[in-house]
Amino acid sequence: MRASERRTILTAGVTLAAVGLSLAGAPCVSLAQHAPPIVTSFDGETLEDTADLPRPLRGSRPLPPIVTEFDGDEVILLDEDEPLDDAALHGDEALGDEDPEEERRHLQHALLVERRRAMARAAQISFARRLASPFRAPSPEVAAPVSPPDELPRAIDRLELGVASVNAPLTSVGLHDDGMRIRVGAGLDAYREAVGFRVRLEPLVVLQSAGTLSLPHEYVRTAFTGSITYRTPVSASLALFVGGGFEHVGDYTTLGPSGSLLTNQLFARGGLLFDGGLLHGLVRLSAGLHVFSDTTLADDVGGTQSVEMAVDVVLRSGSPAAAVDNVQLCGGVHASYLAPNTPRILEEAHLDLTAGVCVREATLGDLSLVLELGLGNEPHWNRAPQSAHIGAALRWSL
Repeated sequence: MRASERRTILTAGVTLAAVGLSLAGAPCVSLAQHAPPIVTSFDGETLEDTADLPRPLRGSRPLPPIVTEFDGDEVILLDEDEPLDDAALHGDEALGDEDPEEERRHLQHALLVERRRAMARAAQISFARRLASPFRAPSPEVAAPVSPPDELPRAIDRLELGVASVNAPLTSVGLHDDGMRIRVGAGLDAYREAVGFRVRLEPLVVLQSAGTLSLPHEYVRTAFTGSITYRTPVSASLALFVGGGFEHVGDYTTLGPSGSLLTNQLFARGGLLFDGGLLHGLVRLSAGLHVFSDTTLADDVGGTQSVEMAVDVVLRSGSPAAAVDNVQLCGGVHASYLAPNTPRILEEAHLDLTAGVCVREATLGDLSLVLELGLGNEPHWNRAPQSAHIGAALRWSL
C-alpha cells in the first residue's frame, strides 16, 4: 500500500474516533452544566414538629450528628428521632459520595430543632434559678415561672402548719433551757378544694420535761382542732382566707397533784398570703370565745367563759412557686392574749418567735431547723409563772 493511501486511512480513523468521543461526552457535559435546584420550602421560622426529609440514600455517607449540649457525661444529639436505615447505621462501610442538597436539608432541620428546644427551655425555670435566696437576681435570658391559679391557696395550707405557736400541728424535737420538748401533730385535710373550701383536723400531743434532758414526761398537753376555711386568690400575688372552728386544749402533769387544765373555744380566723417574689408570707388574725375553760385548780366549780385574741405571721424567702426542693430562710411570730375571768381563768400572754432554714419536698413535706424563743406564761400545766425560754428544734409538717 502506498504511503498516501495509509495517510488517508489514518486520517479517516482519527476523524471517526473524535466524532465518537464527542457524541459520548455530550450527556456528561450537559449534566455537569445543569443548575442545582433552588430550595424554597423552608422559611427559617416554621414551628412544625418534624421536617419532610427523605430517608438517607443507600450508598450515601451519613452526616455527623450536631452536638448542642454536653454535661461532661452524656452527649445529647438533635437527630435522635430521625429514622436511619442500614446505610446510615453503617456509614463507615457505605460507598458513594455525600449529597450536598441532603446535607443542607439536614442542617436546616437540626437548626430548627435546636431553636424549638431553646424556646422550651426558656419557658421553664431552671434549678439554679429556683434557689430561694433573696440575694439571687433572676437571669435575664430565663423567663419567670408562671404560678398555677391554685399555687397561693396551697401556700396558705402549708404556712398555717408552720406557725410559731406551741399548738402548731406539726412534729418536732427540741432542746431548750428548761429541758426537752417533743411534739407530735399533723394537719389532716378531710376535704380540700384546690381553690375554695378546706376541712382540716389537727390532732396534737406535746411532751415537756421539767428542767431536765431526760425524755419528757412531766408535762403533757393534748389538743385537737377542727376548722373550715375558704381560700381564694384575688390577684397573681395576693390571696385571702376566712374560716372558723373549734379548739380543745388539755394540760396534765405527772409530778404530783392530780387534775387537769382545759380550754375550749370557738374561734374565727382570717388573713392573707402575699407573694413578693423575693419574700412571701402569711398574716393570720384569730378571735376566740371560750365556752367552758379552766386554767387553774382553784376549785371544782367547773369551766367558765372568756375571750382570746391571737395574731400569727409566717415569712419565707423566695416565692411559693420556688418552695419545692429549695432551701429557704423561714421565720414566724405568734402573739396571743387570754383575758381573765373569775378565779377559773388566769390572764395569759404569749410571744413566740422562730427563725431558721427550711426545705420542702413535694411528697415528704416541710423540714426545718429553727431557733425558738418563748416569752410569757408557761405553756403547760402550771400556767401562772411568766418566763423566757430559748432553744433549737427540728420541725416537720405535711
